[in-house]
Amino acid sequence: MTDEPYAPPEDVPVLTDRDRAYASVYVQLLDATAAGVGWQTVAKDVLKLDPRMDANSAKKIFDRFHARADWMTRVGYKLLLKSGR
Repeated sequence: MTDEPYAPPEDVPVLTDRDRAYASVYVQLLDATAAGVGWQTVAKDVLKLDPRMDANSAKKIFDRFHARADWMTRVGYKLLLKSGR
């Protein structure tokens, strides 16, 4: 696994290759936030971002990942199951 930050997921109404690649990242993010871990820690440990360098940017990226992870729990997983991959 790389220490490079993850590129933010796209905000589109379809399942993307990036969503497939990020499935475990989405689960880690949702698990950590459900456990009460702060966004800065999740951004650093899961998304490989450094919130100390640019907190606003890191927060926006965290929010995009969180929104996409949430979308995956409501919509994306159904599309994943239909795709058979």
